[in-house]
Amino acid sequence: MRPAGAFFNQPSWQKDLLGVLTLVIVLCLVSGLQLRDEYLLSRHAQSTVATVISKKSGHAWIEYEYVVAGIKYVGRTPSTTTGKPFDKVVIGDNLVVHFDPTHPSVSGTPETRDAITSTIPFLALLLLGALGAIGIRHLQRQRVLAAAKQEAPGSSAASRE
Repeated sequence: MRPAGAFFNQPSWQKDLLGVLTLVIVLCLVSGLQLRDEYLLSRHAQSTVATVISKKSGHAWIEYEYVVAGIKYVGRTPSTTTGKPFDKVVIGDNLVVHFDPTHPSVSGTPETRDAITSTIPFLALLLLGALGAIGIRHLQRQRVLAAAKQEAPGSSAASRE
């Protein structure tokens, strides 16, 4: 069994690559859940009226509540879904949302889908940037090692004379 510190003795590019792979796994898990929800809504969506219950000013999103079969569910969407700018949305405003009757906790609006779809290119660029950074760091390390190897024989020859 390898000691716990063995990870830190790995080459730096392997640690960098592990970090990127971890990022990819997390993004896949998050995206997978969203893809599942999108699939369910595309197959079984029904409309209902929801009520705004809170506002998240950081990204101009609102939380809404809707009732299916006597059970309350909560969802989130951009405030533009209400047809009003964020500062004009009032708690208690109504909006139409779509939900999956087989999984009532899955809900959304076209604006929610648009917001998520616009995030995908950003995440792809983030991943490509991380891979590019690993590649650049690896090349820089290779140059430093090559320069160190070239200096080492020359400096030992000079010290012999």
